[in-house]
Amino acid sequence: MEKTLQKKGEKILIITLFILSLVQFAESGTNSIHHILAKFLRVSIENFTFLDPIISSISALGSAFVLFGSILWWKSRPSSKITLLTGFTFLIFKNIFDIFNQVLLVREKYSLITEKHLSTLTNDIMANLIQIMLWVILFIYFMRKNPSIQKQTKEIEKKETPSTTE
Repeated sequence: MEKTLQKKGEKILIITLFILSLVQFAESGTNSIHHILAKFLRVSIENFTFLDPIISSISALGSAFVLFGSILWWKSRPSSKITLLTGFTFLIFKNIFDIFNQVLLVREKYSLITEKHLSTLTNDIMANLIQIMLWVILFIYFMRKNPSIQKQTKEIEKKETPSTTE
């Protein structure tokens, strides 16, 4: 019963990761193309720093790894673990770069930083820190799991089931 709940919970987690990474990949991919086109066409973008294209690229790469890793995990492929962990690592770095980028934006945008600006910046930084914590928790969770062991457990359970009925 407990293992069944754990497997259902893991399936829900994998489906959620798949959907979230698909959405994030689409969004960050669009941002990457937007920044590349703006640079190529020499269009000035408001609230833009040199880190924005880097952040978009890291985010697209990380979400692609998580997307493919979740598919591989669903299929119980051994390579899924390293793929997911790589994706989580990229997304951690993306959020770290986001924090630096937000500080740069405030410094560039306002000559006089008020309490309101500082409060908004603090909230943005905390949102990124929460995301980093989420990626670290997922990293630790999947680092301790092994999809091939789950597959072997299923095979062992199938072998044991006929012998208990005899």
